[in-house]
Amino acid sequence: MRAGRRGSRLAGWLAVTAALAAGCTSAPPPERTPDTSPLVLGALVPHTGDLSAIGPAEEAGLRLALAEVSAAGGVLGKPVTLVEGDSGDAYNSLASQSVEQMIAARADAVVGATGSAVTMTVIDRIVGSGAVQVSPGDATDRLTGYPARGLFFRLVPPDSQAATVLARTIWRAGHRTLAVAVVRDVYGTGLEADLVRAFGALGGHVVLATQYDGQNPDVKGLAAQLTASNAEAYAVLGAGETRDLLEALRAARTGPTPVPLYVSDLAIGNALTKGLPTAEVAGITGVRPGWPPSADFLARLAHQSPGLLDVGYAAQMYDAVVAVALAADAAHRTDGRSIARSLPAIGSGRVACATYAACQSLLQEGRSIAYRGASGPVRLRSDGDPSTGVEGVYRVGPEGLVPPEAVAYVPVRVP
Repeated sequence: MRAGRRGSRLAGWLAVTAALAAGCTSAPPPERTPDTSPLVLGALVPHTGDLSAIGPAEEAGLRLALAEVSAAGGVLGKPVTLVEGDSGDAYNSLASQSVEQMIAARADAVVGATGSAVTMTVIDRIVGSGAVQVSPGDATDRLTGYPARGLFFRLVPPDSQAATVLARTIWRAGHRTLAVAVVRDVYGTGLEADLVRAFGALGGHVVLATQYDGQNPDVKGLAAQLTASNAEAYAVLGAGETRDLLEALRAARTGPTPVPLYVSDLAIGNALTKGLPTAEVAGITGVRPGWPPSADFLARLAHQSPGLLDVGYAAQMYDAVVAVALAADAAHRTDGRSIARSLPAIGSGRVACATYAACQSLLQEGRSIAYRGASGPVRLRSDGDPSTGVEGVYRVGPEGLVPPEAVAYVPVRVP
């Protein structure tokens, strides 16, 4: 043992002497070997089910982002491998089936879903595989601090912020009593609690709060409850089924003037009002996150997807894809954990940039970037939530359509 100790001491002394002779006191840490394997990207887009109305916009944002990444030479010099699947809704297993296909294809990252109830069914499987998940639109408060191993991020503020903006919008319109109908899932019930709390804090009174089964809603019964409440305004917190309830409210109405209607982010859009009399749907108001899309982005989106009727969550999906690609570039690796570690940094650097090509060029120069996406600055915290955000207040116009720009944009800070 003594000989062994003497030998180890001698070896240590020689190592120190060699270092001093080289003019340094410590060796630099070894660099991580870059991983240049192609980025495999899963994309959960709602093509069917109650969330399908936002599918075309998300598909357009996805395709535009991938086209621009490809035009810039791909991620780490290689094209992105896309594995796309239908996320459906919370009443079927399509999202789970799609995720299994992505895992089998060794996806490094998954963008989507939009629909908190859907994400809650697949998040554990995604992050358990080592892939990072970036949601364009999941806002349930339950995802704040969710034990996702540092592998879940979302681009939108939690529902508590949207509910506060919606409550203030209703209050400022002069309404003091409110009836609320909400889909019975993690998205709806959480948003309901936030809205009731926020409206009450302003001095308003919720005279009715009722929940319904989103898979088989009794829209006639709901319409009867809402009209019997004599509330000054209605709030419906749901998704595609909101249109059926709107039809039932029209049939149940006894007076000539509809009660002001407020809806949530997954419902506000042109699918809600399609085919209905413009005079009766004009003024329907909803809140959806995101800065106003630039004219340049809308033009690029229209060129990529001609005939798109509703831009919805297109900007958020575009930003989710670009953020993942830039994070992989910054990390010089395409695995999920490396991407997750780099995501907060790409929005907090010194040099602002707004496209993949511009940001990629800065990263190649060794500069730190602050990606300002199509939906706004992408400032992500290590816990997965954005540090700031914006809620847009959208209103159906006199022609019966929801314009791409909101009537108001309200900055929010995530606690």
